[in-house]
Amino acid sequence: MINLTNQSKLQELDWTHKRVELFSGANEVAIKYTFVTAPQSQDLLYFDIVINHSHTNEKNGKVFHARVSQRFSFKDYREGAPLDYLYKLMEVTTSLYAQLFYKKREGTNLQHHKIPKPNFEFYKATLALSNEDFRKAQHGNYEL
Repeated sequence: MINLTNQSKLQELDWTHKRVELFSGANEVAIKYTFVTAPQSQDLLYFDIVINHSHTNEKNGKVFHARVSQRFSFKDYREGAPLDYLYKLMEVTTSLYAQLFYKKREGTNLQHHKIPKPNFEFYKATLALSNEDFRKAQHGNYEL
């Protein structure tokens, strides 16, 4: 069974919030997740969850961008992890990001925006690929 040995604090990698006037007109909001599997040895694997959140204005381009990351360290990852377990880690990272976003949005034009819970069905295939990376790393089929 997979063993979570460490969970890092949420790392704020980028936070760009342009002037409120630049938001005028239609804005497209996108929240995307990236998963990075990085084996450190046969006994230790890092699993990073990166969230990119952006608001793109039809006239002025990207007017808001936030990028955060959280690292989870695993031992005994030979058989991978249940997809619902990886999804719960997504929820943890999303919750921490939502707390940061809600704190930083206070008094801004983004104060009415919410961070939605990630859609499990949408990310299921990507999480399955991450799980395959866990197995490849354990069996020496993954370049360190």
